[in-house]
Amino acid sequence: MIHEPMAAAIGIGIDVLDANGNMVIDIGGGTSEIAVIALGGIVTQKSVKTAGDDDIIEYMRKKHNISISESMAEDIKINCGAAIEDLENPPEDYEAFGRDLLQGIPISVKVNFREIAQALNASITKIEAAVINALEATPPALSADIFKTGIYLAGGGSLLRGLDKRLQKKTKLKVHVAEDPLRAVARGTSIALKNFDKFPFLIK
Repeated sequence: MIHEPMAAAIGIGIDVLDANGNMVIDIGGGTSEIAVIALGGIVTQKSVKTAGDDDIIEYMRKKHNISISESMAEDIKINCGAAIEDLENPPEDYEAFGRDLLQGIPISVKVNFREIAQALNASITKIEAAVINALEATPPALSADIFKTGIYLAGGGSLLRGLDKRLQKKTKLKVHVAEDPLRAVARGTSIALKNFDKFPFLIK
């Protein structure tokens, strides 16, 4: 019904009809959508496929000789996932369960946030590159707005520990994680549909 970054922006509380530009990054399952929004439209948009869970599965296979499920990879990411290796308040090590690739028996392995930061590095690097590309394609006037307001993160992926700090370091811009980022898109879509007279041009 509506582009996800636009829905996320509305859900966050950004005035998408304003002339000032805002950058929103919606980091969902498998895809990150990056958009610069102004005057009710998307001025610049980039999309990048990421495979965080797959990265963790591959890391566990190579480093620990253990085969884990997608749900276990998701649990690892939630409980001790990180985007950087120098967190101020690091999570505790997490016990992952799976099948030993050498013996074929069920085993458990404890992993820490630094390992998972290494595992997720390739996917996060892709997001960083897409953000830089979007900023490079943004008109100068809107770039000035984004310099003042910063970047807004939404979606479940925005909850990854240290991701805001990593993007802030890469872009030299303020990075804000939305309140209740998991529901930002759903909330924004609901607002747009309930106020169709205000957002008629947003509906696909």
